[in-house]
Amino acid sequence: MVKRKDGRWQERLTYEVNGAPQKPRYFYGKTKKEVLAKISDFKAQLASGRIFEVVAWEWLDQADISEKTEQTYRTVVTQLCSHFGKTPTRQISPADVAAFVKAISDGRYARRTVQMRADLLRMIFDHAIFKGDASVNPAATIKLSKRLRVEHRQLAPDSSIQAIRDHVGDDFGLFAFFLLHTGLRPGELLGLRWEDVDLDARLIHVRRAVSYPSNQPLIKDPKTEAGTRDVILLDALAAKLTPGDGYIFGGEKPLTKTQYRKRWETYVATAGVTAIPYQLRHEFATICFDAGLDAKDTQHLMGHASITTTRNVYTHIRESREQISAQKLNDYVSRIPGI
Repeated sequence: MVKRKDGRWQERLTYEVNGAPQKPRYFYGKTKKEVLAKISDFKAQLASGRIFEVVAWEWLDQADISEKTEQTYRTVVTQLCSHFGKTPTRQISPADVAAFVKAISDGRYARRTVQMRADLLRMIFDHAIFKGDASVNPAATIKLSKRLRVEHRQLAPDSSIQAIRDHVGDDFGLFAFFLLHTGLRPGELLGLRWEDVDLDARLIHVRRAVSYPSNQPLIKDPKTEAGTRDVILLDALAAKLTPGDGYIFGGEKPLTKTQYRKRWETYVATAGVTAIPYQLRHEFATICFDAGLDAKDTQHLMGHASITTTRNVYTHIRESREQISAQKLNDYVSRIPGI
């Protein structure tokens, strides 16, 4: 231990994490006793792992995610920290995680909500292992209850779909028509350039997306690795396109958040469309379902990272069709004389 010119004591500590040498750590104090106490606390922390809330927030701060996703995750991490926060990560067991998941599977949350919390726990503990705060991932084998309710985004009204087809020539009408016939995420369409549209090969190359951490657009990679894909350019859409330069919606640069919002709001009010952009993505999945495409092909077209997501969408479409058929049958039977 050495005494610095400023009067403080300093000690250099070398250590390993999971057998891997780490950068030396320096500890300072007004007295030798204070320095030794800090070293002792640090070694105890290494032995048990940092507490969960420290690791969780560090993971979120370093995660490569969009501003919108971060806002969603921040709410979830807050909830996770309220449960596990002060517990050293190394002391959290699979049984502890299973008990937490069971507690939030009591009907308050839909399956998707519980799944997100399970997924974040896995990622946080993976980060803990990488940082040396845990040796195993207690969330690795989480299984969700089959009784969890599944919530789906409502399908767009038929009247809105017809209005989109009738008003494709309106200002921003092509945006809605484009979403309907490609299944692109709104951010992917806002990031689409004319050179990404191959009219000869009838393909659309999805290579970037736009997000809005502020009013100005931020160009980034698609939401998932599966989001980088080629989508079929349907003849119905190709017939409405007049190729140009730059971004299809925006020109030299993508639309700002304000421009996008105002153009969409003006369009839906004029055309009488009540659907939101993401419902049109679901409607494209419906087109694929009705056309007989299997879930795997639709997964690729929509850029779903998991086939489970596509299958859940298909299940929702199938159930919606059955409900419509049942209603039609009941309406017909109720009009038969004598019944």
